[in-house]
Amino acid sequence: MALGLTWITNPVTSLPIFYAGYYIGAKIIDAPVISLRFIGRMIADFSLWALSNGANPFITYRGTVSLAAFCIGLTILAVVTSLICGLAFKAIWRYKTVASWQKRQQKPSDESDKL
Repeated sequence: MALGLTWITNPVTSLPIFYAGYYIGAKIIDAPVISLRFIGRMIADFSLWALSNGANPFITYRGTVSLAAFCIGLTILAVVTSLICGLAFKAIWRYKTVASWQKRQQKPSDESDKL
């Protein structure tokens, strides 16, 4: 249910992420690349299937879409994105911590000059 609701509330982000994942996976395993519109239709069909009585997209799109390309591409995308975000978070955290330490080091010397 959460998966389906996420796709409904985040249609702007899910479509590019799935397309990028499929594109990367398709290029790696040499599968045919499908269009962005086709992936959008698949997401809509999957949401209808998960939330109501829609047709099962795993049966409907069998043979047309490579599930392996999706899995490989989305896994690579997840690993790369998590590494980039983790390193960026660590760099920002380190910068803010060093700036905070430097600020603390400057405050006591300023107060001692006033006395």
